[in-house]
Amino acid sequence: MTPVRLSIVAIVLSVGCIQGGNGILGTLLPLALDQAGYPVSAVGLLVTGHAIGFMAGSFTGGQLIREFGLTRAFIGFAALAAVSTISFALATDPWLWGVLRAVVGFGLAGLFVIAESWLNQATDNVHRGSLMGFYQLTQKVAYAIGQAAIATDASDLLFFAVATAAFAASAVPVATASGARPPAPRLARISMWTVFRRVPSAAAGCFAAGLINNPVAGMAPIFGTGIGLSPARSAILVATMQLGSLFVQWPMALYSDRLDRRWVMLGCAATASAASVGIATVGVHVQWVLYVLFALWGAAALSTYAICVAQANDRAPRGAAVAISGSLQLLWSMGSVTGPLLATAVIGWLGPAGLFVYGAALAAVLALFIGWRLHVRPPSLPVPTHVQRDHL
Repeated sequence: MTPVRLSIVAIVLSVGCIQGGNGILGTLLPLALDQAGYPVSAVGLLVTGHAIGFMAGSFTGGQLIREFGLTRAFIGFAALAAVSTISFALATDPWLWGVLRAVVGFGLAGLFVIAESWLNQATDNVHRGSLMGFYQLTQKVAYAIGQAAIATDASDLLFFAVATAAFAASAVPVATASGARPPAPRLARISMWTVFRRVPSAAAGCFAAGLINNPVAGMAPIFGTGIGLSPARSAILVATMQLGSLFVQWPMALYSDRLDRRWVMLGCAATASAASVGIATVGVHVQWVLYVLFALWGAAALSTYAICVAQANDRAPRGAAVAISGSLQLLWSMGSVTGPLLATAVIGWLGPAGLFVYGAALAAVLALFIGWRLHVRPPSLPVPTHVQRDHL
């Protein structure tokens, strides 16, 4: 195996550990607060706390990575996430958990900036979609396993311990990998205006993914219990979102290497909007339809971010991968901070189905924007890496 492939395997294994622990936390925390009798606003506090921490990590992570290097920074971020996770066992308190979720989010942001920039520097434009698809496929499998594990009859303390171990283990492949490692980044950050000006569809897609995916994925367990499902069935329902995306992530990524990636982004947004309408109107009454539509929603909505990142990196100069990843994650986290607050307000107005009314409306707006961009700037294929690209 070549050094480059060894480094890719190392970072993908590490991200698999991260998402396994993240899947446990993302499902366990809202269910634990719900069973403790806290209102849905407490769950919104957790989701918002995670997004604020993620935003801070996306904003400062590039500078830390540039100062300490990718490997040392990765180990530091993984340790921060692990220590914060075991601290959830101290008490069941939404304010404490909100702070800890923010710290975990900070660490995860740094880890994902490193992982995505590492992979984008290891490939060229005509294979970027398929590599990012494989990366996302690994994430989704690990996250779904973490979510589904909540359906087992185990104590919360054991789940916190397993999630902590997963975060700590993520540092091992990166620290011990013998393959080639990406060089230190030239740029630590790129302005939001520059990103929106050069890749408006990718920027809008990442922002919308934060507005939609974070509150829907974070509050879906409460949606399940709100329509009468047991906590175990709610955990399985949420896992079907990840499982649904598994069936389309790889072919979608390969397909995006063969045409303008914005067409794929448009199809994802339109499908997510239609699935959300179905969940809010039919799925809440017919359980088997609910599971099918959750899988369809996950297949479309949870696949958008990776295609947006690939499209943005197609137009980025060498040495800017860390800055691009950080800027796109910052856009995602800005949406994630706002999204739970908006979604909670709509749920309070319309009930549990309001979560997907909210998601349907925003996904439709994104689809219309990308369609307009395809009209303004005609479609084009991803260009080979050796072709000179404008600098950001």
